[in-house]
Amino acid sequence: MESLSVLKDKLIEIVMVETENIFSKGSLFNVDFKNDDSVQITIINDRRTFDLLSNTWKRHKSKKENEENNKRNVHNQLNLS
Repeated sequence: MESLSVLKDKLIEIVMVETENIFSKGSLFNVDFKNDDSVQITIINDRRTFDLLSNTWKRHKSKKENEENNKRNVHNQLNLS
């Protein structure tokens, strides 16, 4: 659970690499924690995993933005009253 919470608050970049390299059999992924506190997830030869992670991250960001907008709206309404 702690590992997931670390990822929730960071900027995440998801990268898809497709290759015919004989050394990269099957699907692989790698998670890199960069110096600027961002996270890069690299998925190799697995479109389904890339789509799953990309869509999940987009939904998470959208949900978070909606929650922040709702908080602002409530705050603005309270100040107007």
